[in-house]
Amino acid sequence: MSGLSFIFAYALTLIVETCMLFLLLHKRYDARTIMLNSMIANSITLPFVWFAFPLLGMDWAAQTAIAEIFAFMCEAAFYKKAFIGISWKEAMFVSLACNSLSFVAGFMLM
Repeated sequence: MSGLSFIFAYALTLIVETCMLFLLLHKRYDARTIMLNSMIANSITLPFVWFAFPLLGMDWAAQTAIAEIFAFMCEAAFYKKAFIGISWKEAMFVSLACNSLSFVAGFMLM
């Protein structure tokens, strides 16, 4: 996977997931906090999803499933810490919603 493809995937992920986070959390958190937390979470997980998981040598479906579960779990844990006062249930819902939407958006553009 090329560096240009990664940059496109990173930009798409940030746009989609930040918009979803804003829709879900804008009543409780300011836009700056939402944007910053989205950027941090995705800057941590996307390089692993994009560069590390393909090294496992699995078929596409297995690799994708494991990578997406990893991103979901890591981002939920990050959101639990980063968004003060958010419950585990809400952090998991927000992460699932964001990751599902960005996966579908990326899959549709493949």
